[in-house]
Amino acid sequence: MLEKLGNYEWVESRKDSFGTYYFDQNFLILDQKRVSVSIKTVFTEKGKKERLNFMNISPLELTRLADLLDYEINIFILECDQHMFTHPEFAGYDKDGNILYHMSNNFYPIERGSILEDILDKVQGERDKTKKDKQHLN
Repeated sequence: MLEKLGNYEWVESRKDSFGTYYFDQNFLILDQKRVSVSIKTVFTEKGKKERLNFMNISPLELTRLADLLDYEINIFILECDQHMFTHPEFAGYDKDGNILYHMSNNFYPIERGSILEDILDKVQGERDKTKKDKQHLN
């Protein structure tokens, strides 16, 4: 399971009618241009319904997931300079942490005002701070 792969330190980021969103504050800087971050969404009933509407699955599986789905963990790779992200994988879980589905995705623009943009801004601030510290040493 994705959740068993690491020690997450979930920090609540935002809440709306679709759910409560957390990001792992231990996001990983892969290189100068890429950052990996995990986001957990604990769905409201409205959010669960919206999420399941995007899945191309049988009506029987849709009913099963509607009863069991509690949260989803998404792993993103932020492409800082391009303001894009790769969405390599995500998985849905029930209340007990059992995996219900696991999927992969692709490359998308980061939407203005999104949680990913908030994280990207934090990363950029850290990158700028590091550059200033290096310049100060010279």
